[in-house]
Amino acid sequence: MVATVGAVFAAAMAVMTLAEDPTPPDETRAAPAPGEIVIGSPPPANVAVPAMIQVHNEMGKRYRLTEVAVVLDAVEVARVKAPKGSELASDFPAFAGPVPPGEHAVTVTLVYEGRNPGPITYFDDYHFRAESASAFTVTSDGRGPARLDVVARERKGMNVAFDKKVELEIAPAPGSSAVPVQKASPAP
Repeated sequence: MVATVGAVFAAAMAVMTLAEDPTPPDETRAAPAPGEIVIGSPPPANVAVPAMIQVHNEMGKRYRLTEVAVVLDAVEVARVKAPKGSELASDFPAFAGPVPPGEHAVTVTLVYEGRNPGPITYFDDYHFRAESASAFTVTSDGRGPARLDVVARERKGMNVAFDKKVELEIAPAPGSSAVPVQKASPAP
């Protein structure tokens, strides 16, 4: 699945190929080739921006990540599932593809199974889901691909239920053209 996702991302990046304009400023230049964006000119408003959603699983050894689902703008765009008895990698791209500029909503669902930490065998029977949603805006101003990081961390504490241990955060990666949508503050 990773090779397929990588190929999709490479294809999306090819759409955004940048070309330096070697024409001196006082000369006219022929129209750019289809799909070509000339540096120094505003990009067309309808150009799709390559996007990638990267999953970082930082949960402890007692948890196996077995499935990831990504819903973008109410459409499931990716589902990655580990073969029975195994788990997904701790760091992998869950989605790669073009998205149009504008506001988007993403929901990521992670499915975990417990892992037997030794003589305690009942952890293997635990199965639970963690879900988080976020809104972001994608710009086509040439800042690069829209990259989101989904980070799963373990909530610490003895009083935290096993199925509530996963804390999910969805945030733009550094240098991403994705910008979080600010929630409106309630009126006083």
